[in-house]
Parts: sequence; C-alpha cells; structure tokens
Amino acid sequence: EKDDYNWLDMVHWSNFLAYATPLPQIQDKSESPVPGLSFAVNISVGYYSSEHEAKTDLAAWSSVGEMRLLNETISPARRFFRIGTAESIPWSYMRREERTGELMRDRSGSPIWEGYCIDFMIRLSQKLNFEFEIVAPDVGHMGEMNERGEWDGVVGDLVRGETDFAVAALKMYSEREEVIDFLPPYYEQTGISIAIRKPVRRTSLFKFMTVLRVEVWLSIVAALVGTAIMIWFMDKYSPYSSRNNRQAYPYACRDFTLRESFWFALTSFTPQGGGEAPKAISGRMLVAAYWLFVVLMLATFTANLAAFLTVERMQTPVQSLEQLARQSRINYTVVKDSDTHQYFMNMKFAEDTLYRMWKELALNASKDFKKFRIWDYPIKEQYGHILLAINSSQPVADAKEGFANVDAHENADYA
Repeated sequence: EKDDYNWLDMVHWSNFLAYATPLPQIQDKSESPVPGLSFAVNISVGYYSSEHEAKTDLAAWSSVGEMRLLNETISPARRFFRIGTAESIPWSYMRREERTGELMRDRSGSPIWEGYCIDFMIRLSQKLNFEFEIVAPDVGHMGEMNERGEWDGVVGDLVRGETDFAVAALKMYSEREEVIDFLPPYYEQTGISIAIRKPVRRTSLFKFMTVLRVEVWLSIVAALVGTAIMIWFMDKYSPYSSRNNRQAYPYACRDFTLRESFWFALTSFTPQGGGEAPKAISGRMLVAAYWLFVVLMLATFTANLAAFLTVERMQTPVQSLEQLARQSRINYTVVKDSDTHQYFMNMKFAEDTLYRMWKELALNASKDFKKFRIWDYPIKEQYGHILLAINSSQPVADAKEGFANVDAHENADYA
C-alpha cells in the first residue's frame, strides 16, 4: 500500500481566498453614503465515500478566523476494474431460485454471482485493495471468432476494451492467445470427462433364484417330485421293503408314505440329510442316485452364487474413450457446439484428411508400390465412429440437460 500523503499540498488556496474577499463599497458623492455590506465566508472541504455512504470533513476556513485542519491525511482512492466472466458451473454462475429457476438479484437489481471464480475475485480485491464490477457478455459465451474475424463472449469484451480482465473457466487456445494474454491457470483439466450413472440394483428376497435359470429350477422340482413318488411306490410294492418284509425287519422302521417320501426328498438338500433311508435295494439305489444329483446341484448353486456376487461387485463402467468407442450398449453424446464437440469434429476432419493423403499416395506411387500393399488402412478411424454415435444420440443443448438424461437412465446405458 502507498504511504498517506498530505492532501493540503494539492489544493490551491488562492482560488478560495479570491472568492472570499469582501466586495468594495460603492458610494456616489452626489448621494448619501450607502452603508457597506458585511458578511462572513465559511468554506469547508470534505469527501463522500460511496462505499460507506458517509461524508468525511477534511478542513474548515472562515473569513473572520483561520483555517482549521480536521483531517490532515487521506488515503488514495481505491482502484476500480470491470471483470468479465461467464456462467460455467461450478466456477461462476448466477444464483437462481431452486423451485422456479428465476434469477436472484441484489438491492441494485444486479444478478448475484457465485462460484469459485467469484470467491477468487473477492479474495483478490481484498488482497490488492480494489473495487470491481462483474460484467457478463451480451453475445456469446466464453468467446468464439466468426467468419469476419470478430470475437464474441468474454474474449470479445476483452478485445474491445469493455472489460479490464477476465476471471472465468476460459480454455487456452492458440486463436485466443493471438488477441489476449493468459496467466498460468489456477485449475488445469486434461482429457475428457465421461459421466455415467451408477446402475440401480433392485433388491429382492428371491434374488438368489436368479443365479440359476428357470429351466434348471423346474428340473430340480421335477426331480424332487419324481424321486418322492418313486420312493413311495417302491416302498409300498417292493417285497424287500420293511413294510412287506416284517420278518427281516422285526423292529420299528420308517414308514415311507407319500407325505414322508416328499419330506425325505426335500430334506436331502440339507446338510443333515433326509434321515433313515428305505430298506429295499431298489429304493436305496434310487436314493443314492438322488443324493448324487443333490450334491451336484448344491455345488453348482454355491459356485454360481459366489461368481454372481463377485462379478456384480466387479462391474465397472467404461474408464476411457477407447473403451466407450469399442462398446455398443452405452449411448453417449456431448454438449452441442462445445469444445468437446469441436474436438471430435476436428479429429474426424484430421482422419479424413490423412485418409485422402494416404489414398493419393498409394494409388499414385510409381516407385516402390509394393510397400503400399497392406491388408488394412494403417490409421484407426476411431473419431469418425465416435462422432457418428454422438450425432445418432443427438447432442444436448447444455450440460444441465445432459446430466438430466444421464440420471434418467437407471441401467447406466447413457453417457
């Protein structure tokens, strides 16, 4: 900060004294004398601060007295700058009502700005002791050059001198560097951000049943019912069962009725087993085959359930632009006429230009034409396919619409 200076050295007091000198008395000798006019001149000097809305007296002087200094020192006036910016969430944006979306304004009727850039302006003004006014461009956004070479947006305001400097999410391009100067960026983002919603996993009490297909579950139920009926039939009509051969089994044995047979077939899926097995050889052979089937089904279900839960947790969305271009399940798009949209169009133009140059070189080669005998085009046409997918999904008007579309696709099939 500059040292305080004596403001009295800057004031020409002779001008004040000249106006404060009493007028001479006018008297005609032929007439009676006219009494002289007596008056006192009081002069006060001060300044008005628009920031504090108050007046500060510096000095006072009167013709009958002497000059009195009320404030010998005064600080220099604060500098004032017009700072340009444009809306770009979360860097700088105008506050709006959450329900209606209407702009919120201050007492003077100006929109209320918020964001990282706005906080940076306030902090910078406090550090360097200056006042500022936020100026948004009337035409355009950040700044694009038209066919006549004229700039709009924030860059256009800087070029025309309507703003002193700009604090915004302004990207550094070679075209912009030809007309304005850039400082080192406070935030540098490289690459392209891909926004995909996390898939909504619906919980269900019967989710474990999705591990196996419906045909497998129906086969298990059919095997259980068929085995239970066969056990009941063999125990009832086999001459070697405990029911029909009391002499071989004089003690109390399990009576395999139809209900008991179903219970035996069902409990065989548990670790405790089905309990006492039939006594007949035919029934035991049937039960042994059924137990082998149960062991295989339990092992298959356990392995599939573990794999199902593991793969479900390991599923991750695409992590690069190449992965997004190679797949066909997820539809993706960009903001229309944005920097990213222009980037893909420029890359497609570069691919087309390289293809034409390679084609002319390969077809018009008179010497060493054997070197151009290849099976495929040597340059991968990736950005042409990406731009085709973007145009098929229709570019969105702004980022807000894009995020709304991403949030609406619960299956994570939109980016």
